[in-house]
Amino acid sequence: MIIGFKPGCGHWKVTGRRRGRRKLARITGRVAGDRTSREEDYAAGQAPILYLQPDHDPLAHAQDAHEFKRALGDRVTIMVVRNCSHAAVTEEPDAISDALIDYALALWPKS
Repeated sequence: MIIGFKPGCGHWKVTGRRRGRRKLARITGRVAGDRTSREEDYAAGQAPILYLQPDHDPLAHAQDAHEFKRALGDRVTIMVVRNCSHAAVTEEPDAISDALIDYALALWPKS
């Protein structure tokens, strides 16, 4: 099973026992297999949303982020995370944490 697609770094493969592979499949399936409809998802309040879009994601494309913003309006902020794919948190942890901190500081500026 391939779980990473970062350009220039090859693919990461899950190795090990079958039990470990099944556990990974359950964890990723929970995220990837989300059964919430778009209508239900889009109706979930008015809170600001940060949409972190990896620039090389083969599963969630930039057009998906823009569709989300069109549907929900100005409460959605899209930030593109450079040099990463669907495993963005493990591929570019500093960029992800910097984006989250910058977004939080913009929401709650120092007084």
